[in-house]
Amino acid sequence: MSDITTYLSPLITDLAGSAAPLPPDTEPEIAKLNKLRQLLYAQLGRESRYNMHIMQDHALDEPVRVLELETDVLTFIHKQALPVSVLFECEVDAQYLWRIASRYPAFHKKLLELKTKHQLLEEAYRDIKVAKLKAICEDPLGDVAYVQALIGLLELAVSEVHG
Repeated sequence: MSDITTYLSPLITDLAGSAAPLPPDTEPEIAKLNKLRQLLYAQLGRESRYNMHIMQDHALDEPVRVLELETDVLTFIHKQALPVSVLFECEVDAQYLWRIASRYPAFHKKLLELKTKHQLLEEAYRDIKVAKLKAICEDPLGDVAYVQALIGLLELAVSEVHG
């Protein structure tokens, strides 16, 4: 995670420390925020694609898959001075919501409630962290399909060109 911290922390510090309102309303501040979003989306996309690959690898035992999930970018995002809602204020595309929700009927309603990207990020981060903690403690994982659904939705949501 040192790479993401090295490159993105100064951008976040600059935005969070400025006198500009959040979200910013001046062209230079908006440009900085958009650049930061673009970089975060790229990092988060890579992490999500890796996590989806791990979750779909049924040759690995379920606890191993959960323990191998990466959360470096999600953790970085959640530890910043800027609120997640400023970094990821956009709505999740309804097509993506329906596509993933239709694959996971047991979580259909719960998934459709995730209207914004910041809600999605917070839900994914929390559920992945809880699943990893259960795997570490060797507690029953329960159904990790919801975690997989969140990762799939996150992968789709951050793959958008405009963020």
